[in-house]
Amino acid sequence: MQKKALAILNNPARSLPLLFTVYGMDTDEQISDWLAASLGDDAEMLVKKLLVEGFYHSRERDLMDYARRRILEEYPDVCD
Repeated sequence: MQKKALAILNNPARSLPLLFTVYGMDTDEQISDWLAASLGDDAEMLVKKLLVEGFYHSRERDLMDYARRRILEEYPDVCD
């Protein structure tokens, strides 16, 4: 999953829409619906989860770097 998640972050066509969506959501319901749309795609779900986490629970200025660092630190690539 690590490789797939990093591939999403490294592909601007996939990562930028996710990033912009994080900045545009106002309610918990919107976040839940957005995350639920990725059920079945564990890598995309992980990227979304980390972008939301970085936005709401960190002081990181670059959410993409935050997500990349967390993936490399905490999600070893054992399932791919």
